[in-house]
Amino acid sequence: MGHHNEPKSEEDLLLAVADLFDEVTEEDIEEIDAALIEYGYDPEEVGRQMRMVAERALGDSPLNWRNQARQEIQRERERIESLTSQAINKTRAEILARASELLELAKAIHKKPALAHFRNFEEMTEQDLADLVEELEHLLSEQDQS
Repeated sequence: MGHHNEPKSEEDLLLAVADLFDEVTEEDIEEIDAALIEYGYDPEEVGRQMRMVAERALGDSPLNWRNQARQEIQRERERIESLTSQAINKTRAEILARASELLELAKAIHKKPALAHFRNFEEMTEQDLADLVEELEHLLSEQDQS
Protein backbone atom coordinates (compact mmCIF):
# COMPACT_ATOMS: atom_id res chain seq x y z
CA MET A 1 0.00 0.00 0.00
CA GLY A 2 1.32 3.46 -0.91
CA HIS A 3 1.90 6.37 1.41
CA HIS A 4 -1.25 8.38 2.25
CA ASN A 5 -1.46 11.96 3.40
CA GLU A 6 -2.80 12.26 6.91
CA PRO A 7 -6.24 13.90 7.01
CA LYS A 8 -6.09 17.45 8.39
CA SER A 9 -9.60 17.42 9.83
CA GLU A 10 -12.43 15.10 10.71
CA GLU A 11 -14.11 16.25 7.52
CA ASP A 12 -11.08 15.07 5.52
CA LEU A 13 -11.24 11.74 7.33
CA LEU A 14 -14.94 11.41 6.63
CA LEU A 15 -14.39 12.24 2.95
CA ALA A 16 -11.59 9.67 2.76
CA VAL A 17 -13.82 7.03 4.33
CA ALA A 18 -16.70 8.00 2.03
CA ASP A 19 -14.39 7.64 -0.96
CA LEU A 20 -13.45 4.18 0.26
CA PHE A 21 -17.11 3.21 0.61
CA ASP A 22 -18.00 4.28 -2.93
CA GLU A 23 -16.94 0.96 -4.41
CA VAL A 24 -16.55 -1.29 -1.39
CA THR A 25 -16.48 -5.01 -1.93
CA GLU A 26 -15.91 -7.73 0.66
CA GLU A 27 -12.22 -7.80 -0.27
CA ASP A 28 -11.94 -4.04 0.24
CA ILE A 29 -12.86 -4.18 3.93
CA GLU A 30 -9.34 -5.29 4.83
CA GLU A 31 -7.94 -2.43 2.76
CA ILE A 32 -10.19 0.07 4.55
CA ASP A 33 -9.08 -1.27 7.92
CA ALA A 34 -5.44 -1.03 6.81
CA ALA A 35 -5.91 2.57 5.65
CA LEU A 36 -7.53 3.55 8.95
CA ILE A 37 -4.72 1.87 10.88
CA GLU A 38 -2.17 3.67 8.70
CA TYR A 39 -3.81 6.98 9.64
CA GLY A 40 -3.60 5.97 13.28
CA TYR A 41 -7.24 5.03 13.83
CA ASP A 42 -8.71 1.86 15.28
CA PRO A 43 -11.19 0.55 12.67
CA GLU A 44 -13.51 -0.86 15.35
CA GLU A 45 -13.57 2.48 17.20
CA VAL A 46 -14.17 4.41 13.96
CA GLY A 47 -17.05 2.07 13.12
CA ARG A 48 -18.53 2.48 16.60
CA GLN A 49 -18.28 6.27 16.42
CA MET A 50 -19.81 6.32 12.94
CA ARG A 51 -22.73 4.21 14.19
CA MET A 52 -23.22 6.57 17.15
CA VAL A 53 -23.20 9.64 14.89
CA ALA A 54 -25.61 8.03 12.43
CA GLU A 55 -27.97 6.89 15.20
CA ARG A 56 -27.91 10.33 16.83
CA ALA A 57 -28.52 12.06 13.49
CA LEU A 58 -31.39 9.72 12.73
CA GLY A 59 -32.81 10.14 16.22
CA ASP A 60 -32.69 13.94 15.99
CA SER A 61 -33.80 14.27 12.39
CA PRO A 62 -37.16 15.95 11.79
CA LEU A 63 -37.44 13.63 8.77
CA ASN A 64 -37.43 10.55 11.02
CA TRP A 65 -40.94 9.09 10.97
CA ARG A 66 -40.83 8.56 14.74
CA ASN A 67 -40.11 12.24 15.32
CA GLN A 68 -42.80 13.23 12.84
CA ALA A 69 -45.29 10.97 14.62
CA ARG A 70 -44.36 12.44 18.02
CA GLN A 71 -44.83 15.95 16.67
CA GLU A 72 -48.15 15.05 15.08
CA ILE A 73 -49.37 13.42 18.29
CA GLN A 74 -48.36 16.50 20.28
CA ARG A 75 -50.17 18.81 17.84
CA GLU A 76 -53.31 16.66 18.06
CA ARG A 77 -53.14 16.62 21.87
CA GLU A 78 -52.86 20.40 21.96
CA ARG A 79 -55.74 20.76 19.51
CA ILE A 80 -57.95 18.36 21.48
CA GLU A 81 -57.08 20.14 24.73
CA SER A 82 -58.04 23.41 23.05
CA LEU A 83 -61.37 21.96 21.95
CA THR A 84 -61.98 20.52 25.41
CA SER A 85 -61.27 23.83 27.10
CA GLN A 86 -63.74 25.54 24.75
CA ALA A 87 -66.55 23.18 25.82
CA ILE A 88 -66.02 23.82 29.53
CA ASN A 89 -68.36 26.36 31.14
CA LYS A 90 -70.98 26.16 28.39
CA THR A 91 -74.63 25.68 29.17
CA ARG A 92 -76.54 22.63 28.00
CA ALA A 93 -78.38 24.83 25.49
CA GLU A 94 -75.08 26.13 24.08
CA ILE A 95 -73.70 22.61 23.80
CA LEU A 96 -76.90 21.40 22.09
CA ALA A 97 -76.77 24.31 19.66
CA ARG A 98 -73.10 23.63 18.86
CA ALA A 99 -73.78 19.90 18.37
CA SER A 100 -76.62 20.66 15.95
CA GLU A 101 -74.49 23.20 14.10
CA LEU A 102 -71.60 20.74 13.73
CA LEU A 103 -73.93 17.96 12.66
CA GLU A 104 -75.38 20.13 9.89
CA LEU A 105 -71.87 21.09 8.80
CA ALA A 106 -70.82 17.42 8.78
CA LYS A 107 -73.84 16.49 6.66
CA ALA A 108 -73.08 19.32 4.22
CA ILE A 109 -69.44 18.30 3.85
CA HIS A 110 -69.90 14.56 3.71
CA LYS A 111 -73.24 14.56 1.86
CA LYS A 112 -74.49 11.86 4.22
CA PRO A 113 -75.82 11.91 7.76
CA ALA A 114 -73.26 11.55 10.52
CA LEU A 115 -73.81 8.87 13.15
CA ALA A 116 -74.62 11.60 15.65
CA HIS A 117 -77.72 12.39 13.59
CA PHE A 118 -79.37 9.27 14.95
CA ARG A 119 -78.80 10.19 18.59
CA ASN A 120 -81.40 11.79 20.78
CA PHE A 121 -79.54 14.80 22.12
CA GLU A 122 -82.20 15.49 24.74
CA GLU A 123 -81.50 12.17 26.46
CA MET A 124 -77.72 12.62 26.51
CA THR A 125 -75.87 13.84 29.58
CA GLU A 126 -74.03 17.16 29.36
CA GLN A 127 -70.71 15.29 29.43
CA ASP A 128 -71.80 13.03 26.56
CA LEU A 129 -72.93 16.09 24.60
CA ALA A 130 -69.63 17.86 25.27
CA ASP A 131 -67.74 14.74 24.17
CA LEU A 132 -69.85 14.54 21.01
CA VAL A 133 -69.13 18.19 20.21
CA GLU A 134 -65.39 17.57 20.69
CA GLU A 135 -65.50 14.53 18.42
CA LEU A 136 -67.41 16.38 15.71
CA GLU A 137 -65.06 19.37 15.92
CA HIS A 138 -62.08 17.03 15.69
CA LEU A 139 -63.49 15.16 12.69
CA LEU A 140 -64.42 18.36 10.90
CA SER A 141 -61.03 19.94 11.55
CA GLU A 142 -59.37 16.83 10.10
CA GLN A 143 -61.57 17.26 7.03
CA ASP A 144 -60.38 20.88 6.75
CA GLN A 145 -56.73 19.77 6.88
CA SER A 146 -57.09 17.22 4.07
